[in-house]
Amino acid sequence: MGYGVSFGGCQMRIRATTAILLCMWLALGSSCAQSGGFQPSPKAARAPRSPTGPLAVASGQQFALTLESNRTTGYQWQLAEPLDGAIVTLVGTEYATPEARLPGAAGREIWTFQAVGQGKTMISLEYVRPWEKDVPPAKTADFLVVVD
Repeated sequence: MGYGVSFGGCQMRIRATTAILLCMWLALGSSCAQSGGFQPSPKAARAPRSPTGPLAVASGQQFALTLESNRTTGYQWQLAEPLDGAIVTLVGTEYATPEARLPGAAGREIWTFQAVGQGKTMISLEYVRPWEKDVPPAKTADFLVVVD
C-alpha cells in the first residue's frame, strides 16, 4: 500500500497516519451502523449496573443486565459459569455503542435473560479477551437472581 512518494522517513509517517485514520473511520462507521443500539423488550426488567442485593423477577419475565464494555480494547463479557437452565436462560446479548461518539469511548453490553422456573441462581460474568488463555479476567460481575 505505497503512495509512490518517499522523502526519507516520510513514507512511513504517511502510512502510520493513514492507518490511524482508517481505524478511526472504521470504528465510527460501525458505531453509526448500530445507531440507537439494542433496546430490550419493553417487558424486560432492567437490573442496576451494580446491584446491592438480589434481583427479584417473576417466572416467565425477561430481565436485562447492563455492563460497561469497551470493544476497542478487545475485551468483552462472557459467562464465567454455565447458567442454571432450570431457573434462567440466555435470550441474547447486544453491544450498545457509546452515546459520546468519541474513538475509544466505552459502550455497554446488555445481557437479556428469561426467568423460566422458580428458585435462586447466580449469574457470573467475566470481562476477558477471548483469545487470551490462562489470563485472569480484567473484571468480574456476579448477580444473584431470585425467581418467584
